[in-house]
Amino acid sequence: QRTMDTLELDNQYGAERVARQHPARVIARLVLSELVGTALMVFFSASGAVDDGYHGSVAGQIPQPKIVALALLNGLIVSAVVFALYKTSGAQINPAVTLALVVLREEPPWRAAVYLVVQLAGAILGAGAVVLTSPKQASVGYASLTGGNYGAHALAPGITPLGGCIMEAMLTFVLVSVVLRVCVDKRSRFESAPLIVGLTIVVLCFVGLNVTSASMNPARTFGTSVTSGDWTNHWVWWVGPLSGSLLATGVYRAFLRSHSDALRHSSLSYRRLRPVAPDDDDDMLTS
Repeated sequence: QRTMDTLELDNQYGAERVARQHPARVIARLVLSELVGTALMVFFSASGAVDDGYHGSVAGQIPQPKIVALALLNGLIVSAVVFALYKTSGAQINPAVTLALVVLREEPPWRAAVYLVVQLAGAILGAGAVVLTSPKQASVGYASLTGGNYGAHALAPGITPLGGCIMEAMLTFVLVSVVLRVCVDKRSRFESAPLIVGLTIVVLCFVGLNVTSASMNPARTFGTSVTSGDWTNHWVWWVGPLSGSLLATGVYRAFLRSHSDALRHSSLSYRRLRPVAPDDDDDMLTS
């Protein structure tokens, strides 16, 4: 009779049990996956926002072709990262998503804290890679609008911090609502969920890029703030997205959730350790 521990990995696309592996090794793999995923997302997102030599003729405005390019870039890189890594860590790569899972009791607070640290570290790594790969003469980012370096976020001229906070909250509300509905809700999960989330980000970027840089992700903003040294109104990109995430979670629990235990086996992260029973063979994936 086997007594080896099995780590049950519940993600948004189905429960996967990772067996015959030491729990510490599995946890390390999950953390590494989240670190790499966040770093890749920040690197490509911020790299696309770095000025490539022609700035908008209207001060404080991103040219329309650049908006299209940035929106597609931001959406598709998130889709690619989630497609690649969701089987490992759930590819949360966003503190706003992690917060929603904590509120839904699908992520223990201690593990969410670990994920937050890893996401911020990954964001710094990704933003640092942007600095190393960007020519000095092209250090002004379109997405920064007001002159921040290397794709750092900033508010457009005329937008107050409160207005920016409201915009980020609204954008993140939509994003997290979609994530919960297509990735987490057991009743309506889709194999194409990463693409749906990515296309949602594309649409939201069309709305928010020329207002708040359409962050929707505090880690993304944090990473480029560290490398650029620009912390102006930095709180906006924390309060706004996290508020939007809480609002989306409340609406989901009140009106959209399928039933009280629908999320019991649809978490974006591993859930518990337990012994493997002999009859679990057919229901177990080995890594």
